[in-house]
Amino acid sequence: MQDTGPGISSQLLRRIFDPFVTTKPAGRGTGLGLSICRRIVHSLEGTVEIQSHPGQGTVARVVLPRVARAQRPLTVPPSSMSAVRRATRGKLSVLVVDDEPVIARLIQKALIDHDVTTAHDGREAVALMGQHAYDVILCDLIMPEMTGMDVYRAALQRETPVNDRIVFMTGGAFTQRARDFLESVPNMRIEKPFDLAHLERTIYEAANPIDPQ
Repeated sequence: MQDTGPGISSQLLRRIFDPFVTTKPAGRGTGLGLSICRRIVHSLEGTVEIQSHPGQGTVARVVLPRVARAQRPLTVPPSSMSAVRRATRGKLSVLVVDDEPVIARLIQKALIDHDVTTAHDGREAVALMGQHAYDVILCDLIMPEMTGMDVYRAALQRETPVNDRIVFMTGGAFTQRARDFLESVPNMRIEKPFDLAHLERTIYEAANPIDPQ
């Protein structure tokens, strides 16, 4: 991919894949998109690189090995296969809620074997929950306007509550309110940037919780 934009300084380019590096104003981005992108590409045994010079635009190059679909390795390691076997069905219906469209699309592509719908803000997510019954809802915790905490409360107030299906995605940047909230709910959480195998295992466990008996 190539653009003709203002380019990226050498100082920023050296840190561009580091988590939480962003040029956006506070509250408008987490700085996790490229970090997660690189993890996903590396998990597929590929490479990603960015070349840029101020005033000369930017080139992003992703190289992936060519592998037949039938030969694709399992995304879930043997140690987590027990969680997969607990699933009542192989394909899950998943709602991904993240105000970073790039991250939402990456998760959607990573969960290629499932039916994945994306929402880019809390209000859209609540509307979709009213239209479809999802097995799992992967929801970013910190979003502008309507947070993941607000989505949880909206899910709790539904005629058939679905708050127990929510898995919170966190980036490590917590307010005290967010910390208090996470301590008050039993929901699973997964921290960005996350491993693909961990993500796969998490959605199966969230959709099919282990019976404590």
